[in-house]
Amino acid sequence: MILAEKLFNCFKDKDSFTLSEAYQENTDKPHETVCARIYDNLDVKFERIATVFIR
Repeated sequence: MILAEKLFNCFKDKDSFTLSEAYQENTDKPHETVCARIYDNLDVKFERIATVFIR
């Protein structure tokens, strides 16, 4: 299973998820790889619903 499908299957029953949650579900992959697969699949498998900035 490719990483994008694995991410989709992990969170398909949730309304939303964070990058931190995606990293926790895929500890065997570097954070950059997980993030890249999400961004590669925006508007395909995933939809951005918010951007959160923390001070």
